[in-house]
Amino acid sequence: MKKVSTRNLNTQALVQMLEQIEDEYGGIETYIKHTAKIWVKMEPVIEIRSLFSDGLNGIVSFDKAFYKITMIDNPQIKLGDMIVIQESTFKILKKIRLFTNNMIIFITQEQ
Repeated sequence: MKKVSTRNLNTQALVQMLEQIEDEYGGIETYIKHTAKIWVKMEPVIEIRSLFSDGLNGIVSFDKAFYKITMIDNPQIKLGDMIVIQESTFKILKKIRLFTNNMIIFITQEQ
């Protein structure tokens, strides 16, 4: 991930990181490990792509324009962390919930 100053980021997102632990009966217990606001940078994307067929590449529809999430800046959140969004669990760099308007968006690792 590219490290950037927060002044270069323009959208806040709120995520809850989860930890899953196997209990004594073999079941999985899920706990909220950390809640954090993440700053992301959203940049316009020239070509129009489908959110559903190309979601993992970070193309999102936002305010009637298409954007790509290009970077995040939070040392406590890393690739593979589990997050919860509206009672669903995802790995970080897949989906987050925008703090400003509760919209679900995708994040990708910058290449």
